Amino acid sequence: IGLVALVGIAYTLKFFWSPLVDRLPLPLLTARVGRRRGWMLFAQVMLLVAVAMMAPLVPSEPSGLLHLVSWAAVVAFASATQDIVIDAYRTEILEESRLGAGAANLVFGYRIAMLVSGGGALIIANYYGWTAAYAAMSACMVVGMITVLVNPEPKVRRTAESERLEEAGAARLAGAPRGIRAAALWVHSAVICPFAEFMTRPGWVAVLLFIVFYKYGDALLGFMATPFYLRTGFSLAEIGVLSKGWGLAATLIGAGLGGWLVARHGVLKSLLICGVLQAASNLVFAVQAYVVYSLPMLAVTIGFENLTGGMGTTAFVAYLSS
Repeated sequence: IGLVALVGIAYTLKFFWSPLVDRLPLPLLTARVGRRRGWMLFAQVMLLVAVAMMAPLVPSEPSGLLHLVSWAAVVAFASATQDIVIDAYRTEILEESRLGAGAANLVFGYRIAMLVSGGGALIIANYYGWTAAYAAMSACMVVGMITVLVNPEPKVRRTAESERLEEAGAARLAGAPRGIRAAALWVHSAVICPFAEFMTRPGWVAVLLFIVFYKYGDALLGFMATPFYLRTGFSLAEIGVLSKGWGLAATLIGAGLGGWLVARHGVLKSLLICGVLQAASNLVFAVQAYVVYSLPMLAVTIGFENLTGGMGTTAFVAYLSS
C-alpha cells in the first residue's frame, strides 16, 4: 500500500508539465470554453475514464494489481494536472483581498469531496463491493465538469517582469529562421520566462523547499491512516462514518480558524502556528496505537488531526495564492 502510494509523486513533480498546461491550447476545447476551463475538462474526462477502468480490477490477482497501479498512475497524473489548472484559475479569478476566503472555500470543497470519495466509497464498498464504489466515484466527476461549464473563463494576469523577459527573448531570436523562431519563442515564454521571473524573487530556493515540505508529513501519514485504522480493529463502516463525518466537521472548523488566523495575524505567523500544530497532531496516532481499539480515542485522533490539518491547509493555500 505504501509503495503504490508513490504514484502520488505526480503532485510533487507537476511543475515539470505545468508550462504546457499554462500555455498549450487543446484542440476544440480551448476555442470553445477557453484555456483554463478546457484543461480542467480534459483532466476531468481523464479522471472519469481512469477511475471507471479501475472498477472491475482485482488487486489480489497479479495482472489485476499491475493494471490497477497503471490506472492509479493515470489518476494521479490527471488529478495533479487538474490541480495545476484550478490553482491558476483560482488565483486569476479572485482579487488579492479575497485570496484568504478563496483558500478557505477550497478547503471546504476539498473536504466535502473527500467525504464522498473517502467515507462514501468505504460505505459503498462495505455493502456492495469495490466495483460499485469505483463506478460511483467515476460518475461523481460529472459534478466537477458541470461546475466548470457554468463558471466564466478568467482573464490571465501578467507581471511587468514577465513581459520584459519575453521581449528580451524575442529580441535575441530576431535573426532566427521563422519556424525555429516561433517554436523557440513559445518555449522561451512558456517554460523559461516563468522560472526566470520566479528566480528574481528574494529567497526563491527557500520558498520552493518550504512548499515541498510544509504538508509532507501529513501527506505521508494520510496514505497509511486507513490501513492503520483497519489493523487497529475498526470496520470500514466505522472508519467511513467517524473519519469522514466527524473528520469533515473538524476540518471545516479548522479551515475557519485558519482563515481567522490569516486575517488577524497575517500569512507568515499563521503558517508557523498551524505548522507546529499539524506536526504535533501526528503524535496523537502514537496514542491511538497504544490504546488500540477505542471509538472515543479514534474520535480524538481524527478530530485533532483534521482540525489542525484544516488550519494548516488554509494558511498554506493563502500563502501559495499570494
